[in-house]
Amino acid sequence: MITLHIAASLAFATLLYSLSEYVVHRWLMHRMRLANFADSDTMRELVRNHMGKHHKRDYHHDNHDEDDKLWQVQLFGLIPVGLVESALFFLDPITCAVVFVYGLGYASFWWVVHLEMHRCEGRFFSRTALFRHLELRHQYHHEFPNTNFNVILPFGDWLFGTYPSKDQRAKLAAGLRRKTAHRPKTVSEAA
Repeated sequence: MITLHIAASLAFATLLYSLSEYVVHRWLMHRMRLANFADSDTMRELVRNHMGKHHKRDYHHDNHDEDDKLWQVQLFGLIPVGLVESALFFLDPITCAVVFVYGLGYASFWWVVHLEMHRCEGRFFSRTALFRHLELRHQYHHEFPNTNFNVILPFGDWLFGTYPSKDQRAKLAAGLRRKTAHRPKTVSEAA
């Protein structure tokens, strides 16, 4: 019975973190209105860094220090999850623990994958078909910032219908595939 409980908790955590990533990326990192409404300098810095620096740079770049900051992304990613975790703590401590541990892994995995998309360091997973698919989705997001808000699990994009249109995909597909075809194969080639 505990195995089924943990499996259901993992499925719940997967959906929760996909939605959390979507909500934070779409409504916090892309919208200054909420930061101004909350009168939060940290939120304003997050939006300025993401939209004003991260999205304005070349897609492949060596340094993330000037744009997205890990601590800000993680902090604001905890807001929607933290609300759910607060309720789960009293309702279902096992699911609460699973969601917490899953979140640590998801956040770390998200950061490593996102950095590889932009830095091309040649990590072991960067040549896989799954990574190439995720990277292409993310490149579409950089070209069309109101699409593809999920980097890893596209449940939020599916639920809210924020995929790029067929016209947008057709317009950029050839050019974006050419860019990813020149991705370095190893760390030494990236240097």
